[in-house]
Amino acid sequence: RVDQFSAGDRIVCTGILQEKEIKEKGKPTYYRHLLQVFSARREDERKLEITADDEKEIKRLAAMPDVLSILGEKYAPEIIGMNMIKQALILQAVGGVEQIKETTRTRGQIHILLVGDPGLGKSQLLRANKKVAVKSLLVSDASAAGLTAAVTEINGHKVMQAGVLVLANNGIAAIDEFDKMKREDREAIHAAMEQGMIEKSKAGLHAVFHCNTAVLAAANPIHQRFNPNESLTEQIGLGDAILNRFDLIFFLVDRPKDELSERNRALQILSHIPDIDDGFLMKYVSYASKIKPRIPEDIAKIISEFYGKMRKINNSGIAVNNRSLESMIRLSVASSKCRLADEVKIEDVEIMMNLYDAYLKQLNYDLDSISGVTGKIRNVIAWLKSYMSIRRRTYISELIHDAEKDGYTSEPLLKAIRTMKSTGEIYEPKDGILEVLS
Repeated sequence: RVDQFSAGDRIVCTGILQEKEIKEKGKPTYYRHLLQVFSARREDERKLEITADDEKEIKRLAAMPDVLSILGEKYAPEIIGMNMIKQALILQAVGGVEQIKETTRTRGQIHILLVGDPGLGKSQLLRANKKVAVKSLLVSDASAAGLTAAVTEINGHKVMQAGVLVLANNGIAAIDEFDKMKREDREAIHAAMEQGMIEKSKAGLHAVFHCNTAVLAAANPIHQRFNPNESLTEQIGLGDAILNRFDLIFFLVDRPKDELSERNRALQILSHIPDIDDGFLMKYVSYASKIKPRIPEDIAKIISEFYGKMRKINNSGIAVNNRSLESMIRLSVASSKCRLADEVKIEDVEIMMNLYDAYLKQLNYDLDSISGVTGKIRNVIAWLKSYMSIRRRTYISELIHDAEKDGYTSEPLLKAIRTMKSTGEIYEPKDGILEVLS
């Protein structure tokens, strides 16, 4: 049966390859290759031979208390440092557990975004993924058609051709130059990242593709250098709708240290001899990914308490939402799978907390800074709304003067003005004058 397979599946066929001559009026003769299939089976994974010795070594390593740290050191060993990021990438390769309840699906795939200065190894981390994940595809600066599906013509017939996210089904799609993609192309993968499915209708064709694919993306700042004092969207031009779908976002910032530290680091890089990976890491990840741990009630309570804390931290009403809670669960489960355990324990939750803590600290514990509206800016917006509701119309210079008297500086005030102008709450009828939109 043809419908037992879908685009992105790896299959093994047994049959006879035939060559058929095609003659069409007014066109040159060409030959089409046809495969007469006798039998076919799905082969979702690359052939990995895990021997008894391999299994013994995997279980020995899994019993170590710092197993994730050890696995992280084996990921792209040619890159010095970035231990937290490497551990997160191991968790991504292992993945969480998909949950389906009636019509609701919670993905098990972990999406990770690397943002930062050029020359810090983002592309190397993406390329190294092929040595870890059993199924991994790398693409640079792709379009929506290249990522999802496109209509193409083969031998005079229009067909739907699967993109990278589909071809990497049940694996990882590594997307470099993510910031170079057009906005409409990024929007096209929203449903794919969250629902694991792409539904495409074009040129009279309709197709549904499965894409339970984890996304590992890398992006550069707009001006090539990352400025930690500005919001993420201001620097890379990504909307919060796509950013909210990433479980973890890491910033790679090239901050020069003192001369002695830089010299020692250079010597460390020059003298570093990376371990030769014989494929053991991929075997470990493949073995661990098949486990489906459960979350006991006491552990679920700890995760929920941490989630509640993240909702209230810094008294700024952080935009930690249901997707964040699902991310916490996925990371905890993935850590448990690395231990080859059948249930999540407190050490797995602690690993998740450390990753989430490192993630949030980059944003000064305010996830809303992803969309450019931090807790500090929201406070200024609240003040500005109250001010404009009374004045209705004011000079910006006078507004700044009054704001400074109330303890607000001009920089966050100008950001608050831009935010309110973008939402249409206020406008600038003349240069230097603000007015409430009636």
